[in-house]
Amino acid sequence: MKNKILIYTVILLCLSAVLSSAQTVIVSQVDNSTLIMDQKIKVYVSVTDLYGNPITDLTQEQFELYEAVPDKKAEKREIIFFKHGANVNEGINLMFLMDNSGSMYTNMYGQETANESAWRITYAKEAIKELLRNVNNPEDRISLISFNIRLDSEVAPTGDKASIAKALTEIERPEKEESYTELYEALYHSVDKMSNSRGRKVIVLLSDGENFPTKDENPHFPERKGLEKAIELAQREGITVFTIGLIEGARDPDLRKIADDTGGVNYKVKDISRLKEFYNHIRDRVLHEYLIMYYAGMEPSEKKYVNVKLKQGATVIQAEKERAYYSDTLFGMPQPEFIFWIFFMIPFALLLLWLLSKVRFESKQKDPCLEVLTVDGKKKKMAPLTIMENQSAVTIGATESADLTIMGEPRLKSDEVIVQKKKGTYTVVSRNTPIKVNNQLVKSKELRSGDLIKVGNTTIVFNEGIEKKLYTDPRARKSKTVVKAGKPKPPSKDKTGIIQPKTGKRK
Repeated sequence: MKNKILIYTVILLCLSAVLSSAQTVIVSQVDNSTLIMDQKIKVYVSVTDLYGNPITDLTQEQFELYEAVPDKKAEKREIIFFKHGANVNEGINLMFLMDNSGSMYTNMYGQETANESAWRITYAKEAIKELLRNVNNPEDRISLISFNIRLDSEVAPTGDKASIAKALTEIERPEKEESYTELYEALYHSVDKMSNSRGRKVIVLLSDGENFPTKDENPHFPERKGLEKAIELAQREGITVFTIGLIEGARDPDLRKIADDTGGVNYKVKDISRLKEFYNHIRDRVLHEYLIMYYAGMEPSEKKYVNVKLKQGATVIQAEKERAYYSDTLFGMPQPEFIFWIFFMIPFALLLLWLLSKVRFESKQKDPCLEVLTVDGKKKKMAPLTIMENQSAVTIGATESADLTIMGEPRLKSDEVIVQKKKGTYTVVSRNTPIKVNNQLVKSKELRSGDLIKVGNTTIVFNEGIEKKLYTDPRARKSKTVVKAGKPKPPSKDKTGIIQPKTGKRK
């Protein structure tokens, strides 16, 4: 009896070890987009079972994360944030990169047929449509690019699934001279187009063959990047590429390398009817990734490597492949010599900011004036500021008795704000509530040409004018201007929107 128990125990332990070792850990993406700002690195990790299904019940304590620079031993880094299924809330950026070469218009055996339902391109389109039906997260962004000798049928990242479905129907069979497969160049430029997206970025590349470029010069890709540069760009931008070989004859080494080096998975489609399953499997895999964050090490290096270990009891499973990211911080890159001019740029930038702060809104007019601006910042009308011999100041208020009336500001009194001149200088004075002049709260301030005066919701620019006159012809009529700042309608209005007094003449 004891022997049987011992045998069963050994069998269970062996079976447990086999099942544990069957789990797969992949560092899918390393996001360094906030590295310069806060030194944080985001790492997306996929853990699947023997059948490729996501494992969703792991805890932070089961993970260890390591970072290394070339030729040095990896150092364990502290995990500062951990979350399962972060992509469910944040959404994913998913691009379909679909082969539209001539061979996509044959059946699965490469035979010409007039039956469109048997074409490979038809299966590919239907598979994408099936996945679109399962995308319900408003945060997801889907994009589409088809390719042969050029990129075509491009749809920018969007939450509008109907636009993707419509673009799929518009993909047409290429002419014979366009039916080649520029796989490497299409991948490179698609990665480049996706580089501006934020968050989790995934490309699903479907092709039924190997890179088969045109023998002639291709004006669409005048500078050929090749496979290695396409993969390097994907690594630099933190983009995962899943590849699907539509037939067993697809060039597996290239498709497998693209997926392995970017954190994706290479699928082989032996049964075309299962293509829909693969698309949904990819999305499900991405949505159930683990997000791990840590502070990057300060060891200077252009390129750094991240790896993850998963502890399952006594078993430790290491990620199949370490993932690289590029350290773009100012002092994270080794320099051949010390660059002194970098430090001179700091005071120069501060000086430039100070000079810009002195730039004022100024439009020189002949006479001193107040220039009223609308809410969107465009000029509405020049309101001449003319001070008569018997007039001590120009008043700004909400009543008709003010020289400059601002409608829709009932809190203002007729003499709430005044602009007066004493000894050759203009001063704005607020009798009660402080007003803003150049975004500073004041009750009194000597004005300079270009100063911004904020009264309620109205912005007024002071302009001394070219001829700085205090007095005009004593026989001249006192200037009266009304500005509409709210819903109340003033009595009379000319085409410019400036309301004139009832007894005055139009200028």
